[in-house]
Amino acid sequence: LIDAIQAQSGTVPGKGACGGDFNNLDPQMLRDLGFTELQINAHLDYHFDVPAERLTANLGFDLSQIESVQMSVELDGVVPLDVARQGASIPGLASAEMSVAVSRNFGDRYMQLCAKRANTTVDAFRKQLIERLHGELAQGGITLGAGLRRAMEDLYRDWGEMRINLRPAEPLGPMQFLQISPLNAVDTLGLSMRINDRLVTDLSFDLDMQALLAKAQIQAGQEPSNLPSPELPKRVRITRDYVGVPVTALQEHVGAAVRIKPLGQPERSGTLTSI
Repeated sequence: LIDAIQAQSGTVPGKGACGGDFNNLDPQMLRDLGFTELQINAHLDYHFDVPAERLTANLGFDLSQIESVQMSVELDGVVPLDVARQGASIPGLASAEMSVAVSRNFGDRYMQLCAKRANTTVDAFRKQLIERLHGELAQGGITLGAGLRRAMEDLYRDWGEMRINLRPAEPLGPMQFLQISPLNAVDTLGLSMRINDRLVTDLSFDLDMQALLAKAQIQAGQEPSNLPSPELPKRVRITRDYVGVPVTALQEHVGAAVRIKPLGQPERSGTLTSI
């Protein structure tokens, strides 16, 4: 498979592949990392609960000894096509989850090899890589806040799993997604993130709407417009903070990220599953 990849892509041995994208490793690098073959396992399954009008789909792949990606989506209000009505209902997103897990052994060897290629130390290369990734995000209009920057640093140092969850208070349809204000997107979507099971409590980031639109235009094969967008602010800051709630209101926050301090016990944080 490695030889086939190189023959098909015309990859020059030993060039590139140190940009942090493990799905774009050149064949020579794979050999240098000790791989003689690649094993990929993929799965796709779904369950349609007709009485509840709920569809759950799961998709994942595992690139053995390198990384695995798992995704799950739950849609509510899914009604089979009713020919008599000449249409179908529009489902809403009830929840979504994505996890990306990178092998620690592979991650460490990857950093060592890339640092050697760049004639620098592992720590120096890691810092350069993270700054490069931040630069690419900034070009697309996204600037991560302190919490997300720290989460990225932890992931590229310790490797392991990053898990992202979307759990809105009620299912969101396509038009509702378009109407979400960037200022409250985190809370509206019920967004949470964990790095190696550690909850990332600061999900703040900045959006440069003009840069975001320009990148979207480029990806669509259009020339980016220099005209201002009066209906969109140029930059918004998205933050998520904990707010105090009475014990009697906890039932309303099942499924949300919470921080609780029981009397006489240490503070705990996580996802509230039940009361």
